[in-house]
Amino acid sequence: MEKKVVIITGAAMGIGKAGVERFGRGGWTVAACDLNEQTLNETVEEMKAKGYDVKPYVLDVADYDACAKVVDDVVATEGRIDALYNNAGILGDRDGILGFDHNKVKEAFDVNVFGALNLIQLVARAMDKLGIQGSIVNTTSINAEVGTWDPIGYIGSKGAMKAITQGAAFHLGAQGIRVNAVSPGATITPMAASVYDCPPAREAVAINHNRHRWIEPEEVANAAFWLAGEESSGVNGIVVAVDDGYATGKGADLLGIFEEWEKEHPAEA
Repeated sequence: MEKKVVIITGAAMGIGKAGVERFGRGGWTVAACDLNEQTLNETVEEMKAKGYDVKPYVLDVADYDACAKVVDDVVATEGRIDALYNNAGILGDRDGILGFDHNKVKEAFDVNVFGALNLIQLVARAMDKLGIQGSIVNTTSINAEVGTWDPIGYIGSKGAMKAITQGAAFHLGAQGIRVNAVSPGATITPMAASVYDCPPAREAVAINHNRHRWIEPEEVANAAFWLAGEESSGVNGIVVAVDDGYATGKGADLLGIFEEWEKEHPAEA
């Protein structure tokens, strides 16, 4: 049996790095893609030291031609693509409707939505040409399920990815390609750490989860690995929430918490 091959974006750190580890441990060949070359190479070397088959690809997912080159190279090198894990994402900025920066919101959509769409199309075309009934796993967010304080560009982009997941599952069903998504709750990643820089906000987010704690990147990666493999063969067009019940409750007023914190700690704002 041929070794399965997965493309993972945003692979250098956080959930993406956990995904590289999970697929590598599962015996897959991993094409690890990220824009941050130095961190990506460090991650790949770390995974190779564990005996995993991982290859680095420096990639800006918003660049369609660059995405096409990576897909072509993976097919030429490995002879197949069995799964795509669209994990790359950026926040945009921290402002809401009244104050958001249009350029930063556009950047969030370029990466989170169009970057994912670029690879969905290119990988699905490659799978169809190769006769592979593969799997595509996208990353949405609890922001696509409930109203939150988070950056409006991020919220909008994740809502779009939920709809794209469902639509792509319908469009690609005839080719035998499944499309699903993982919807992480607040997860311990470098990106989250850069935003939740206020201890009361971090605590409020933890309480919003049913067991009052943040999600680990490995928990999201485990769900993505399951969706990509044969054990989920009957699952198509759904979003798997990895949020410890966050979306079942009402979120805290984090914007108010941040504003109060910044008044009390001006030097740290």
